Amino acid sequence: MDKKQNDRELGARVAELRKRRGLSQKDLAEAVGFKFAQVLCDLEAGKRALKATELVRLAAFFGVPAAAILTSGQSPAAQRVLWRGAEGRLASLREREQQIFLTRCRRYAFLESLADGEPRSVMPSFNLPKDVRRLAFEEVGAWADKVRDLLSLGACPALSLRAALESEWGIKIFFAPLAGGSALTAKGDFGQAICLRGDEPLWRRHFSLAHELFHLLTWEGTPEAGAPLGGQGKDRAETLAEVFASHLLLPTKALEPFIRSLSSQRGASGMAILEAAHEFGVSVEAVVWRMVNLGVLTKEAAKKLLSDPRLKILDRGARPCEVCHEPVFPARFVLLAVRGFLAGKLSRGKVAELMETTVGDLEHVLDQYGYDLDSDAYEAKIISA
Repeated sequence: MDKKQNDRELGARVAELRKRRGLSQKDLAEAVGFKFAQVLCDLEAGKRALKATELVRLAAFFGVPAAAILTSGQSPAAQRVLWRGAEGRLASLREREQQIFLTRCRRYAFLESLADGEPRSVMPSFNLPKDVRRLAFEEVGAWADKVRDLLSLGACPALSLRAALESEWGIKIFFAPLAGGSALTAKGDFGQAICLRGDEPLWRRHFSLAHELFHLLTWEGTPEAGAPLGGQGKDRAETLAEVFASHLLLPTKALEPFIRSLSSQRGASGMAILEAAHEFGVSVEAVVWRMVNLGVLTKEAAKKLLSDPRLKILDRGARPCEVCHEPVFPARFVLLAVRGFLAGKLSRGKVAELMETTVGDLEHVLDQYGYDLDSDAYEAKIISA
């Protein structure tokens, strides 16, 4: 094959990947750092050769190996990512944040490969229909009970869910501002990963994490691969995820004292609801609708409670300090990077690259996580961790 033919085929593969994502040439050019959209236009038309640095950026953006773009034959499949709350957001914003997320996932997997692999239990598999939207609410609730038991989450699951998912099933959990949506989830050669908004209240992050866990558990049966979940109205898959999260974080047995309190008050007071929300680390709305599902409250009573401004004022006043920004990298990600450096497997420059900073600023960045590469006070502890 002559060079011109090779350039045309390579350009066609780039164009196909772009179109699969629903991006314009201008969107993609901005996302990967081309100065002008015309550069990408010429590249896709085969009028211009692809530079090595451009190949690396495109491969990282689309979440495919560089060789898959270079090799003729079957077009490379883009990494599947599910977004929540992305409707109406700019595609270029979503794609840029998706690229960052997938890059961090692969870097995390790289750090894990340097360390001795820790044995992990396997995520449970359920009898999924071809389309997850065919599931009944009762099935989803039963799954939530099983997951709670498997992870030994106890009576207040929200307090231990994140640590359990990371340690037991190796799920990579990141936080970011996410202007492109509310959350995103992915499965790939790097494992399973979730990214949530890090600037939300703690109770909202708890529920979002449980919500996204449902999408990982039902990955093969979730429709519309690579596209945002949702559409006109609330998608049933999203409703099922909310049912799963509600059952997981609000166990029926643990709710019994609050159920008795509500029954004795005939649903007239919201204090029991408020106390339950604070104890279980979830929103007032989550508790109210869980009580509706349990038959403790009617829908009319629920709507009346949620429209009461006094309840909202009391809730905000009792949780004034729950909004805090999560760090960019998970604690284990940073630990593995530091351990790799101390073991001589990573250079200082590579650690800086993994932490998305410069060598000059690395000391300051690691200090925020409690590490100092030049200190040997905890070296033995970190290497053996």
